[in-house]
Amino acid sequence: MLWWPAARRQLIAKLRRVAMFSGPCSVRPMALKFLGIWPNTPDDGSPTIWLEEETGDLIIQSWKADEETLRQAQEAGSVPGHSTDVPEHETVIRLPANMLQFIPRPDSEVNGGNSGT
Repeated sequence: MLWWPAARRQLIAKLRRVAMFSGPCSVRPMALKFLGIWPNTPDDGSPTIWLEEETGDLIIQSWKADEETLRQAQEAGSVPGHSTDVPEHETVIRLPANMLQFIPRPDSEVNGGNSGT
């Protein structure tokens, strides 16, 4: 992959911001692997996905969900008994469908996640 100097500096700046994440998983510096960026991306502000290889966590930069999307997510609900309020240390993002190609999946995966069923 050819990295132009400006693009390389922007990626390094993004990785530094991600490494400084102040959430509950930030007890140590993260070693991230770049997985993908919005196809035909402009120079900045594009959805990007990294993998924290030690834990398997995904680090995602994407668009903030608007108020209507957040309201719809709260109405759709979650697992029974779980609040749909978004805690101060979390956020809801909108990940474009074409970014799903960059999310790693085990070969044997049929269904993943906690759907509450």
